[in-house]
Amino acid sequence: MGDQTLKTISYATAVIGLAIIVLYLFFGRSRPLAVKNIKIGVANVIVEIVESFRAQERGLSGRPSLAPDSGMLFVYKDKAIRYFWMPDMNFALDALWIADGAVVGWQEGIQPLTNGSITRFQSNAPVDMVLEVNSGWISHNGIKIGDLLTFLE
Repeated sequence: MGDQTLKTISYATAVIGLAIIVLYLFFGRSRPLAVKNIKIGVANVIVEIVESFRAQERGLSGRPSLAPDSGMLFVYKDKAIRYFWMPDMNFALDALWIADGAVVGWQEGIQPLTNGSITRFQSNAPVDMVLEVNSGWISHNGIKIGDLLTFLE
């Protein structure tokens, strides 16, 4: 091959490599999750807030466990029925359905697998937030319909 051909191949390789790096930085990583303290009813919870589609899709998948009194708060721009699935989950959850800052329902003791298949579940009403916590958390903390979600400093 001639010098010009080698220069063209080297240039093309560099451009492709740079494009891969840019794509990875833009799409391959999600930004760090915000961590906030919230209160629901009389219970305090430390939550990771997930707003991007990528972070919401990943959720708690792949984690070995969730610390006590902690959770993941899914925040949406609009109210709608929310659909969830539990691929690569290692523990059971409770999910609280929240609309306009108030609890409108929940589902308790959601197991990662149902009859050998990945569990799927959905909110019982249109919501703009969903809080996932450890299984048993809702009953342990006496959560009720109408309890308000408050962000603490």
